[in-house]
Amino acid sequence: MSAAIALDARHIVLDLHGVLQQLDPTAWRDEMQEALKQRLEAIEAQLRELLDHCAGDEQLAAFRERFYDLVKVIKAAPHPNLQSHEIRAQWMSFRGKLQPAYTAVASALRGHAVHVPAVRATNYRRSLFHFLAGMGTLAIILGLPKLAHPWIAGTAMLYAWSMEGLRRRYPELNRRLMNFYGPMAHPHEYTRVNSATWYCTALAIISLTPGVLISALGVVVLSVSDPIAGIVGRRWGKHRFANGRSWEGTAAFFGSALLVSLLLLALFADLRLSFSLLVAIVGAAVGAFVELNSQRVDDNLSIPVSVSLAVLPLFLLL
Repeated sequence: MSAAIALDARHIVLDLHGVLQQLDPTAWRDEMQEALKQRLEAIEAQLRELLDHCAGDEQLAAFRERFYDLVKVIKAAPHPNLQSHEIRAQWMSFRGKLQPAYTAVASALRGHAVHVPAVRATNYRRSLFHFLAGMGTLAIILGLPKLAHPWIAGTAMLYAWSMEGLRRRYPELNRRLMNFYGPMAHPHEYTRVNSATWYCTALAIISLTPGVLISALGVVVLSVSDPIAGIVGRRWGKHRFANGRSWEGTAAFFGSALLVSLLLLALFADLRLSFSLLVAIVGAAVGAFVELNSQRVDDNLSIPVSVSLAVLPLFLLL
């Protein structure tokens, strides 16, 4: 794929990512439909122009097929003359068709080294599970001897990666597993490594750090601040970065991480307030930066590992 086509494709897909964010159930407003329809028509025109540019190139056959499918989905977008009681249902139904088409295009672009953000709709069940899993992990970290942590985390990681291998070898197993976890799964997890697997991997890594507070901080920042940033960013995010994330979501991540880290240190450590504040600021800042920039690496791996490693030197100097 030429650099010009790659740049055009990324620009169009990032615009489509913005459309999907507008279509998030928590952000939807009926008065948005007129502007949204116009935006989709503009994207459709850009897609057709892009397809004309790459016509005849056999190396881009799979790429073109995904974009043709996307054009068909966009063309079926609801008309703005719906009855008021139909508007939300029709547009949410359209979102359910558009998101898989977007995911397929994003996957095709990754094959040409063009990376665009994944789409994650607000999923309160997933956010609640994310939080409860983190609190359960925190209870294990604080309640069991440090010597047991690597064994428990290593066993969980081994199980998770074994299941990854099995569900790729046996499609029926993958179907059953994803149907079971469907309400809490992202669409891309049907074909890519599950976020829970990355989380178990992160736990195995941070379990090797000294003491319990270092790994506890990595876990608590992920389990509390990551879902808060997602909810705030999708619901109230107005100022977007190029990767689709928002200033508002990043600020929510930093603020919540700072508070929850201070609370953890106040409850489970006998430290000077100045030192606790320094640790909390460093952990929150690193976590917010990593969450903002985690595109190729799952943030269930990158956030806890980065936070724990960032605060590690501070505890070693204590």
